[in-house]
Amino acid sequence: MKIEGALDFNSVEKLWKDRKTLFSDSVADLSSVDKIDSAGISFLVLWAKEHENRLRIIKPPKEAINLIKLFKLNDLFSVETD
Repeated sequence: MKIEGALDFNSVEKLWKDRKTLFSDSVADLSSVDKIDSAGISFLVLWAKEHENRLRIIKPPKEAINLIKLFKLNDLFSVETD
């Protein structure tokens, strides 16, 4: 599922309403995400838990990679940067 724009505190509430559709896919395409914060990362963690703690993340912004490393969440995500 492709997410566009911000994945942050302000956008997570709307995305949460669509979570059944989003969480049905085990791939999060973040190539069009231009901003992410800890709320966005928390949303991705919940998404990963729907898929037995494994979510494939495609082309996340650098700040997402930094937050994943900071919070030591590498085991939850398979990150593809290319």
